[in-house]
Amino acid sequence: MARPSKLYLVCYNSLQALGWFVALLRLLPCLAPPVSVHSAYAVAGDLICVLQTCAILETVHAAIGLVPSAPLLAFL
Repeated sequence: MARPSKLYLVCYNSLQALGWFVALLRLLPCLAPPVSVHSAYAVAGDLICVLQTCAILETVHAAIGLVPSAPLLAFL
């Protein structure tokens, strides 16, 4: 049986990957002319902000030892 930490990391990474895939799908129609940054942000900006905020957990994972990485490198 998998350790709970391993299961958590698999779920975390899967949700992040799914979230970025959804963001990409939302942004693809914005590539058609006329291209506008404002329309792209309106379509996917909130989701990308949430995903980037959740990425702070990468540093926490390294700091508490869930992943074999230095917290400073994860922070960068």
